[in-house]
Amino acid sequence: MLITVRRSPAPVDETDSRSLPDILLEESLSDAKDQQVHSPLDDVDKSEDDKNVHENDSVQLSGSHIQTLPTSPDDLGSEKPAQPLVSFPLTLFGHGNQQQKRAFCAKWYQGRPWLEYSVEQDAAYCFACRKFGNPDSKCETTFVASGFRNWKVACMSTKGFEKHANCKEHMWNMSRWLERSRRQQGNKEVSTMVDSEQLKRNRYYFSAIMDIVLFLAANELPFRGDNDTAPDLNDAVQSTGCGLFLKLFDYTMQRDPKLREIYRTIPRNATYSSHDIQNDLISAMAETVTDAIVNEMGKSLFTLKVDGTRDASGRENLSLVVRYVTDDNQIKERLLCMPSADAFDAESLSLVILESLSAVGLDPLRIISQCYDGASVMSGCHNGVQQKLQQKLGQQIPYVHCYNHRLHLVVVGVVSASQELREFFDLCDCLYKFVKRPNVAVLYTGHALKRVLQQRWSGHLQSICSILESFSDITDLLQEMEVCSRAAADVRIEAAGLLQHIQSLQFIFIAKVMYKVLNTLKPADKLLQSREIDLLSAYRLINSTAEIIKDMRADNTFEEMWSYAVAAVPEVSVTKRKRKVCSR
Repeated sequence: MLITVRRSPAPVDETDSRSLPDILLEESLSDAKDQQVHSPLDDVDKSEDDKNVHENDSVQLSGSHIQTLPTSPDDLGSEKPAQPLVSFPLTLFGHGNQQQKRAFCAKWYQGRPWLEYSVEQDAAYCFACRKFGNPDSKCETTFVASGFRNWKVACMSTKGFEKHANCKEHMWNMSRWLERSRRQQGNKEVSTMVDSEQLKRNRYYFSAIMDIVLFLAANELPFRGDNDTAPDLNDAVQSTGCGLFLKLFDYTMQRDPKLREIYRTIPRNATYSSHDIQNDLISAMAETVTDAIVNEMGKSLFTLKVDGTRDASGRENLSLVVRYVTDDNQIKERLLCMPSADAFDAESLSLVILESLSAVGLDPLRIISQCYDGASVMSGCHNGVQQKLQQKLGQQIPYVHCYNHRLHLVVVGVVSASQELREFFDLCDCLYKFVKRPNVAVLYTGHALKRVLQQRWSGHLQSICSILESFSDITDLLQEMEVCSRAAADVRIEAAGLLQHIQSLQFIFIAKVMYKVLNTLKPADKLLQSREIDLLSAYRLINSTAEIIKDMRADNTFEEMWSYAVAAVPEVSVTKRKRKVCSR
């Protein structure tokens, strides 16, 4: 049986220049040594001399750098633990006759310098783990993220505060806190040990690198090339294949003499131009943007929008979008994060969504609605993601099928239901493929033809527009290829067949009808994708668009489109087709 003996705090010496938190910190570390728990500081001095720091190695920031997790309440301490002496609210524990009311006690602060209390959340937190903990640590996050509230077991030897105090990760964080306090008192922080002028030079150099990373990331440009060869200021001809980042960095130094002089004096293993540093900076910028979005949201309720696409490696890449109302009543819609999933079932995707929201500091219980496409794995009312989220969160969250996606399904469904329309768009696709042939494309002088996209109905409209705008150029090209002796026989035959079809009255008439219908739907397509539109406006927009299409079912509209088709093909004799009668 393991018996843990805790000694009472030693009396504070009035002549000791250390602060009370430092004394209590050292006592806590001394307790850990008495319990024969390995201290993380034991290996620091032994391994420090054996480490060779390289630029491409992973870097952990320590010392004066503190990162507060976004899930921490606002009333916790930033430089020291928040230990308020207030009237703590009572919480009911137990069931039936065993119910008791318990509350946080101020005497629990004694002997626990790391303990802090949030009045806002009525929960206890650990200052050391919250400030100096590793975000990727697998240690319990109760004292860091959600807060400890089970006052019934707070002082038990194997639970509550004692269990957390004996956690190895907690002792690591306590040692980091103590080391930082000693550096502050001895004026030995990194910022004070470095020469002020050198510090300015380093910051100037690093800010230039960050500007380049920000420019390439904001414009969605590739960073790397075939190699990571650093710029050589003495070489007039720079190496090729080093990528846009190093090329832009070299150009910046040519335009900035101060930056070029700093680059000459820094060590070659500290240029901060490797691809690892680039990825770290991109991740840091992404976290900064995410934190700004979470802070802007505050405690607001929000709508969750999720869509996904599968990459070449077979992983499902999700895009999580939140829509919320700010404190000044402004509607905002932000891309929050883009997690990946290895499995594609509803259970796995719902877990990824909930974990991603919790990781950035958002409470999933604040979701008031969810919006996805019509895929069964997302919209299924029994086993879809929308139902899984409601089951896991234990609350009803209305699901809204994306209105723009529904509009797409309607258009594609109508096109697929008509044989004439299917043949028309198949002909448009054949025309696109014919013009894209290398030996044909050099002779084409009209507008670039657009491919018919099955995923987006807007591709149908773009294909029709390009054909109508360049109809004369297309017919001239087909006539030229039909009689071209240098072209292959199959090319001449295909050109003749396409020419015959696109000059038919049926093709011109369908093109005019579909252009008028799809062009009527174009404003709805744009507005339904905008961030400013709301549910009521979307409903009115769809209804008004449907009324406009209904009004097209009139004789004057038909005569207008028929006249256009006849004028486009004047040599075609307009005669009624005889009705086929089957002979028996």
